[in-house]
Amino acid sequence: MDWDGFVAGWAARDGGYDLRRAPAPVRGWLRFGYETARGLAAARVGPAAVTALGLVLSAAVPLVAGRGATGLVLAAGLVLLASLAGTLDRALDLLTRSDGGSPRSAIWRVAAARAGEVGWLAGFWIAGVPGPLVAACGALTGLHELVREQALATGASRLGAQTVVEGPTRASVAVAGLALAGLAALGGGSFAPGVLTVSMVVWLLLALVGFGQLSAVVQKSLP
Repeated sequence: MDWDGFVAGWAARDGGYDLRRAPAPVRGWLRFGYETARGLAAARVGPAAVTALGLVLSAAVPLVAGRGATGLVLAAGLVLLASLAGTLDRALDLLTRSDGGSPRSAIWRVAAARAGEVGWLAGFWIAGVPGPLVAACGALTGLHELVREQALATGASRLGAQTVVEGPTRASVAVAGLALAGLAALGGGSFAPGVLTVSMVVWLLLALVGFGQLSAVVQKSLP
């Protein structure tokens, strides 16, 4: 499948979202995912294997996040790789299936993504972020995804149900927070817990805004 066919297939699954009109960073990230997925498809690597790998990477985040500066930097890298795996499994599913992705694989992918984010949040908690704040981020993120499904069920388009706190945004906040906290710790300062806490506050605020956006979409979609 060439790039134009891939873009058309992605748009068919995502409510007409044209990757060629996406912001440059998003377009570049997805083009990189497409090229990488082509190589994996040629090597007969299936999307389920990449999904499982992403879940394993996410599960390793809390195992290393509490091991000082090096552990925080490593945790940031794990979150980044897990996020890339999430892009690759979608790209592979599209490249290797003529129907553009099976319902079973879509359900498995969503479940793995939510479980992976639990691993990221657990890493923040182990690294010193207050438990109630981490729990609030997790609960509101889950509510966000639940309301999104309700919006889609009431007739909203998938493109119209996108908000400021999509999965890539949450991954960016997690990667940036862990990396900056690791660099702060490497510098000998005591700012790492504060940096991590600020990152979780940003996540929470974005989740609140996203929940509000989705609530408005649901109300407009109701008959």
